Amino acid sequence: MTQATIRVFSRKLFAIGRMPVSALRGLWQYRRRGRISQRVWTNLLGAHCASNGRSTTVLSLITRMIRPPRKPRSVDGLLGHFDVERQR
Repeated sequence: MTQATIRVFSRKLFAIGRMPVSALRGLWQYRRRGRISQRVWTNLLGAHCASNGRSTTVLSLITRMIRPPRKPRSVDGLLGHFDVERQR
C-alpha cells in the first residue's frame, strides 16, 4: 500500500472510531440546549462519509428504539383532512 492509501484509510478509521463519542456528545448537547455544535455535526458527517452512510443507519436504528415514530391518526392541516389510510 502507498503512503496516501494508508493516510486515507487511517483518517476514515479515526472518523468512524470517534462517531460513538460524537453521537453521545450531540445527544447531550441537544437535550441541554436544543441543538448540537458545529464540531459534533462535522464529526458525525465525517463518520457518515467515511462509512458510506452505515454510521447514519446505525444511529437511526438506535434513535428509533429510543423514540419510536408516532402512532398513525387522522390529521387536519393546510392541505385538508387525511385519515390513516390516506397517509399510507
